[in-house]
Amino acid sequence: MRSLRMWFKMTLTPSDVASLTSTLSFWEYAEYISGGFVALACVGEYIASFKPWFTGGDKERKDRLEKRSTLLLIIALAAELICLVRTNLISGQVIGALDTKAAEAYRNSGKAIANADTAAGKAKAASDEADTAKVESSKAKQVSATAESVARAARQEADSFEKRIASAVAQANEEVKRAGAAESHLSEALRAAEEVTHKLEAIEKRLAPRVLTKEQQDRIVAIIAHFSGQEVFFAVYDDLDSRNLLATVRSIVKSANWTLVRPLAYMGDIALMVSPAPADTVGYVSKQGIWILAADGHAASGTAAATLAAALAAEGLQCESHRTPDFKGSAIAIIIGKKP
Repeated sequence: MRSLRMWFKMTLTPSDVASLTSTLSFWEYAEYISGGFVALACVGEYIASFKPWFTGGDKERKDRLEKRSTLLLIIALAAELICLVRTNLISGQVIGALDTKAAEAYRNSGKAIANADTAAGKAKAASDEADTAKVESSKAKQVSATAESVARAARQEADSFEKRIASAVAQANEEVKRAGAAESHLSEALRAAEEVTHKLEAIEKRLAPRVLTKEQQDRIVAIIAHFSGQEVFFAVYDDLDSRNLLATVRSIVKSANWTLVRPLAYMGDIALMVSPAPADTVGYVSKQGIWILAADGHAASGTAAATLAAALAAEGLQCESHRTPDFKGSAIAIIIGKKP
């Protein structure tokens, strides 16, 4: 700041003043050009917001035009502010030089008047000098008035520029808010889609039939094969999935050399279609899941029932093993209920 005041107090030669005037013109033209780019950016934002020109109405191209117009507006406004500051600085230098010249003219006028009082012969020359000084002073005042008018206009332009900057910042903040709202809506939509996917997977899993592959069947046979000769009878829920699973489990126990026996005429929820029933007759139940029951107090059959239940559960089937006092003997009951 001190160096700037010292610069204003320096005496400038006419060539310095001419150079500053030329530089001032350059920055004024640069300011006009920046103003033109500001207008061009405003036109671009108008087209992006209200017209299909140059974009064909495509939203992505309109958004891209709007963003580029906003960037051009900010850059042009910044350039215009820089030009305005430079114009004010150079105007101040010119005004300071003219003020210096005016002050010097006044001092010369005072000396001329003093010399006129003491030397009559020099009165006319002093008067001429005074007239010349007055003319220069008048010109200096006119230039000063012009510079003051330019400075006032520059101040008004700076105020207008600040308002445009504030408007651009507000617009940018609004765009950020819109982007945040869009991101929030997208997150909600993704969460809803994920919930629907989980529900569909649960429904598909619930509706899928209970199936054991050949490899799974072989693993179960290998586990229960050492209970060879174990007596067993079946009961099933009367639907397609349960009957198909019954056929698979019956094939498994046959492969393990278990023995099919005549089922009880009535055991808890198990009801038979005929009585007495042959060995391969199947009872019917209203239960859900797979139940393997053994007589309470018969350790070997209880162990076989628990082993089979564990093997089926290990392959993904819902299966339980229980001991019941409802029947006696070594036979175990395999109940294929409805899928839960």
